[in-house]
Amino acid sequence: MTAPTLTAQLQAAFETFLEAHFTRRDTTVAETLFDPSVTGFGTSRTESTFGDMTLQDLFARDLADAPETVQYQIRHLDIRPLAPDCGLVVSVMDIATTIAQQRLALRDLRMTAVLCQQSHGWRIVHMHISLPTTEHDDNESYPVKELEERNAALSRMVEERTEQLNAALSHHKEMAFTDPLTGIFNRRMLDEQLGIDMERAQRYQSAFAVLMLDIDHFKNINDRFGHQQGDRFLIQFAELIRTRLRKSDLAGRWGGEEFLVVCHGSTLADALTLAEDIRLSTEAADFGIGESRTVSIGVAEFMQGDSITTLVERADRGLYLAKESD
Repeated sequence: MTAPTLTAQLQAAFETFLEAHFTRRDTTVAETLFDPSVTGFGTSRTESTFGDMTLQDLFARDLADAPETVQYQIRHLDIRPLAPDCGLVVSVMDIATTIAQQRLALRDLRMTAVLCQQSHGWRIVHMHISLPTTEHDDNESYPVKELEERNAALSRMVEERTEQLNAALSHHKEMAFTDPLTGIFNRRMLDEQLGIDMERAQRYQSAFAVLMLDIDHFKNINDRFGHQQGDRFLIQFAELIRTRLRKSDLAGRWGGEEFLVVCHGSTLADALTLAEDIRLSTEAADFGIGESRTVSIGVAEFMQGDSITTLVERADRGLYLAKESD
């Protein structure tokens, strides 16, 4: 069998080193290929075996910076025998790995090695690695700090964007269910809450009631004091209702000067007590028009077989009767 040529031997020794260093990330194997007095340079500004650092330290740092497998592809390989037992290997390759949860791909890593044949086989006596990038920090084999800072910036951006989206969704939901004038719930929210209470009452035979409220002769307020004063009256009236409710109750603007209160867990007697409280408070309130005003209220308690329509219609009839009795 023909002995491998010097060029083939140099290439095999160099590729053994690449496999151990890049693919297996095994510094123990890689170090066996170094001459004890090896010299060289790494990729950072401070990585040099001419100082206190040994080549073993250099590659240990390299492994700590990039513990994952480093894929490599040799794009150029030049092998030059210098003597019967010595040669120069010059390579240009592309590498890719994962650092700080980011995929990092770098082109044109330049690696030069001088190998000499010794009693234990081929050994690297000098190595020079050049990675043409300005992203490295001092003492870094790879741009770890830059990648970590990029990750942190991306995380902050995602968090900020998420907060903005949540705030926008919350605002959108609030606008969707809030009456823009009075700030209390709108008809859409009232319909939804009535559906929830209706289903709960039918399933568990629990009580709930509704109050339908209408400000008496509200058109007269607009005609005499103007629509802006009328709007202020509605805002103050909505606040008056809100201050009289329990935490479990819900009030909303049904339309125009009509308001609806959903009293969760209330019997007819409970709802009538609340209605009387609102009625008396309204008559005693000063809405900025210099005269007292009244409100008519219809009350209805849920009965088995009710729909939202029949329940609200009963409250509406009660409201009509209240206005007729004025």
